[in-house]
Amino acid sequence: MVWSINDAHNNVTWVNDAFEKITGFSLADLQGKPLGDLISGPETDWSLIESARALTQQKQSFTVDLLAYRKDKRPIWLSIYNTVVLNDEGKVETEVEIIIDITEKKKAEEELQVLSLVASKSNTGVTIANEKGEITWVNKALEDLTGYSLEELRGKILGDVLSTTETDRETILAARGKAFNKQASTIEVLALKKDGTPVWLSASNTPIINAQGQLERQVELIIDITQRKQVEKEMVEAREQAIQLSEAKEMFLSVMSHEIRTPLNAVIGMTHLLLENDPLPSQIDDLNILKFSGENLLNIINDILDFTKIETGNLELETVPFDLHTLSVDIINSLQVNASKRGNSLSLSYDDRIPEQLLGDKTRLYQIIVNLLGNAIKFTDKGKVELMIKLQENEKKEALIYFEMMDTGIGIPKDKQSYIFETFTQARTDISRKYGGTGLGLAITKKLLKLYQSEINVESTEGKGTKFSFSINFHLLSKGAKLVTTPKVISPNGFADKKILVVDDNEVNILIAKRFLSKWGLVIDFASSGEEAINKIVENVYDLVFMDIRMPGIDGFDTTRIIRDLDGEYYKKLPIIALTASTLHNENRKFKESGMDGHILKPFNPEGSRLF
Repeated sequence: MVWSINDAHNNVTWVNDAFEKITGFSLADLQGKPLGDLISGPETDWSLIESARALTQQKQSFTVDLLAYRKDKRPIWLSIYNTVVLNDEGKVETEVEIIIDITEKKKAEEELQVLSLVASKSNTGVTIANEKGEITWVNKALEDLTGYSLEELRGKILGDVLSTTETDRETILAARGKAFNKQASTIEVLALKKDGTPVWLSASNTPIINAQGQLERQVELIIDITQRKQVEKEMVEAREQAIQLSEAKEMFLSVMSHEIRTPLNAVIGMTHLLLENDPLPSQIDDLNILKFSGENLLNIINDILDFTKIETGNLELETVPFDLHTLSVDIINSLQVNASKRGNSLSLSYDDRIPEQLLGDKTRLYQIIVNLLGNAIKFTDKGKVELMIKLQENEKKEALIYFEMMDTGIGIPKDKQSYIFETFTQARTDISRKYGGTGLGLAITKKLLKLYQSEINVESTEGKGTKFSFSINFHLLSKGAKLVTTPKVISPNGFADKKILVVDDNEVNILIAKRFLSKWGLVIDFASSGEEAINKIVENVYDLVFMDIRMPGIDGFDTTRIIRDLDGEYYKKLPIIALTASTLHNENRKFKESGMDGHILKPFNPEGSRLF
């Protein structure tokens, strides 16, 4: 406690040691001088000192909070309690003053004023509640946000006032439990304004703990997040719609693939049979035209289906071992006839440093190269077409391979080279009429290369030729991995007396299968439904089953599952091959999950298909 004693004229006569510790002034500094003169400074409210002295002259005691200054000129807040002592004549004899350092208290008050001002002016709703969560104060932003005034909310718990039947009460109760355990929390809940308008609120609660470690009050910041929640809802709905649209596209793709390929199977299959059945010389040209038209139509359909599969995310690259040299030689050999028809020389330049076995999707790489070489041949007359493949980089686990397709054909105008990879786009308006094609080949090629994380480049001069190039990074086979060998082609005579069950609900497909398979010496049996197939497999022993996928009643997948679940080793090991007109990657997964051993894509081409 700080004490000071003054005479009747306000001059200091005595101070205790505590006074010196607080103000830095000693008794020698103060004795005989007015206290107020010594402890005042630039921002001291001198009117308070004058008022205090006037009260003393009027023989009245006083209390004053004063901004004073220490001896070292540092500001200090003092609370002064003055008591006047009168003599026997009733005159002022001495003054006794108790002085308390209230600097920290003043700082806290100032901070509280600033915080109160900020809370009052903030656009964020602020509530202050007691230890029970009952509101003691809210700012104007909270009143505007909820529609409730402080008087309406005082003594109530905000969550109880704003809750609606759709409010997640468990979330609110969990947050209250955290507050009572002196833990901060943030929740998002649906609330209801006073006028009945629903509003999403984010409430961040901070418990205030006193010096004894007890929960003293709770401060909560409330933000309106209705707009954000609406955006999130719209994003979720948009995503669900996108998923539904993708599923619809996938279903449409599967159905169209089946519906288009099934009649094509009949057209192409019957054409092959007629050509093999000793047609009249006058019919051969007509049948070849029919065969060419059917296969051309199939190529167009394949382009459209492939493009749609890529667009809907239904195309994934496989990673299997393959021999790039064998693949490139096969491609060149398969295209030699077409090249010769146009008087072109078709050659292969292959880098022998390329590893023998690579890991990748052989089928899609074949499609990319054939698309580009096919275009080169189509747009070149009596010229040169070359496929060049060389090694760019060779690491321990990866090899970067460079591919280049060069021709001396009609070329592509400079101003059209940026458009040729767009869908249904040709470099010139007469291209499709003169050369054919859908305008999808290069678009598909570019998208397939993107799956390989590669970009295609084009260099071309109109009238002189074109060069397409790209690079693909292939993984290499690890040491000790089994190399891929070319499957041994079995002669049709090797199938003699083998018994096969063909399951298909389409009579034309059954007729075509019977014609082809009978020529190979196979014993053929047929079933037009899944139920009939199961019964025949139980009653007979077959060496192989060709299973159609889409059939009324039990489809091919469920039929296969039922067969695999039958008791007996025969039903577990019986080879079942899917006959499908669909090329969706998720159906490839279904083949394996149902227990099928492989699949053959319709239309069936006896010249390019193998039984396995």
